[in-house]
Amino acid sequence: MENQLVEVNNAGAFSNDKLNRKFLAENLKRILLNTDYNVFSINAPWGGGKSYFIENLAELIGDDAICISYNAWESDFYNNPLVPLVTELIYKLEQIISEEDEIYKDLIETKNTISKILNKLSFGISISGFNISFDPNKKALDSDYISLKNLKEKLRSGLAFIQEKLNKKIIIFVDDLDRCNPKYAIETLETIKHFFGIKNIIFVLAVDKKQVENIVKTIYGIAPDTSDIEGYLKKFIDVEFNLPAPEYADFINFHLQQIVKYFKPFIETERWYCYGEIYNGRYIDNVEFKGLIANTVEQLVSELNFTPRMIEKLFMRVKLTIESLNDDDLLLPEVIFILNALYICNRKAFDLYVNAAAYNANLEDLGIKINKIYPYWTGVLNNFNEIYKTCHQKAQISVCTNESNILNLVNLIQQSAYKSHIYSFEHDIVKYLKSYASKIEFIGSMD
Repeated sequence: MENQLVEVNNAGAFSNDKLNRKFLAENLKRILLNTDYNVFSINAPWGGGKSYFIENLAELIGDDAICISYNAWESDFYNNPLVPLVTELIYKLEQIISEEDEIYKDLIETKNTISKILNKLSFGISISGFNISFDPNKKALDSDYISLKNLKEKLRSGLAFIQEKLNKKIIIFVDDLDRCNPKYAIETLETIKHFFGIKNIIFVLAVDKKQVENIVKTIYGIAPDTSDIEGYLKKFIDVEFNLPAPEYADFINFHLQQIVKYFKPFIETERWYCYGEIYNGRYIDNVEFKGLIANTVEQLVSELNFTPRMIEKLFMRVKLTIESLNDDDLLLPEVIFILNALYICNRKAFDLYVNAAAYNANLEDLGIKINKIYPYWTGVLNNFNEIYKTCHQKAQISVCTNESNILNLVNLIQQSAYKSHIYSFEHDIVKYLKSYASKIEFIGSMD
């Protein structure tokens, strides 16, 4: 995301809101437009939808405030975070205030004050290293310290006067602070504290709080899980707002809708199998089928604590896996989702499964490593065996059912392996599932 000003257009805010967070943004908008606090944080883990949320929150606010979007990570090549911050702020004010406006002269004066402050900073040194010395031959009144102190107050009063005349709050949205190098991230917080703290000029920080806490530990050596970290952050952040864990159903259904067309050729040619329940009906757009797959995926991502970004990655990988299947393959949607989820959340367990020497359905040795995914995985394997036995006890098997599909699967696998004995079933089925894993492993090389 580039450092850019947010366009005023609240008609499209949260138009693609798959996590149902617009109502949260509407509440936060009311707070921001009425608050006396200066610094808010929007907390969520990596991939939790923070960037999307603050971008659309700014769009939702529209022209009710002066909104500025600032990406700290893309600016951390500066030694001094004050430079990009004030540049973004002044750039926005210059777009609003014309030379004919009464407060234009105040804007020019504020720019001059900023220039003087920056001249007090040592070239190539961060905000923590002011070019200030104590000269015993000078009166304290003329010292660099007093000079900088006065300039800071002049900057604050100048910005406060401009904001008051514009009669709109100024809201600066800071993204990716937790991705900056630790030193720069801390200095950004210190810059906001020391140079701003101005009524009606608000900062909204989108952060992974755990990562920020790790930054504090790295810089200051504070022991983990102590109140010192919380106390340190409270010096900079007035109000914390935690994005709730997403409700996965709508998000998953949206992404599933984008890939169901890739399932359809396998359904129509009866080259597919689904473990969850017996499916009667031919077409992939059947609501029952989509609901079954959505439930499977929702269970997986919920148990494995996937973030929205991880879910998007999962669906991208599933689509590529399906596209890699050839004319002799069967579509095993649950297996594709399970193996890709395993690859994303526990690569070591995935590798152990792929490289296991014994081809058998007993994966108990991997149970602890695969953890929460293991019960469902063994259920898939066991269901193959149960349906296969059921098939041999029936005089007639209906087409387009899991029973017919599992027979097709067994025939396909055993024919390709030149096997025909019943006792080889488990050996062959697991070997075939491992061939799926090799496709997924190849897709991983493209991450």
